Amino acid sequence: MSTWRSWIRTLLSPIKSKETTQTESSKSSIDTEKPTAPPTSSEELDPSKLYPILPLKEWIIRNISPYAWDRTVIRSLPELSRMGIATTMVLAPKPDTELPLPVLQVLLSSLESMYGVKPDLREILRKTVTV
Repeated sequence: MSTWRSWIRTLLSPIKSKETTQTESSKSSIDTEKPTAPPTSSEELDPSKLYPILPLKEWIIRNISPYAWDRTVIRSLPELSRMGIATTMVLAPKPDTELPLPVLQVLLSSLESMYGVKPDLREILRKTVTV
């Protein structure tokens, strides 16, 4: 058991040092941008916009497994750390946490490689507006 824990610590240690600067920079960029509504089915997702991550997490937990979200994030750690995304923002997102589309695409590709499932992100985001 100590082997996988050590491995996770090695992945998380560089992120913790960047976490404070990332959190400060993400707060300033989130505060300056207006919240965006999820696109309708006819619209394409814009990579420059921020999208809520909590609906994706809830969909994965509800439709795949309660542990699937954590596994997906762990599988995506190398890419997330390269992008400068704090792990805590992704593992335990708050209702107002929004991330750029490339981060969501990394999570979806990890989900697809592990479970063979790739949900329609537009549909998940559209349901959050109507519900």
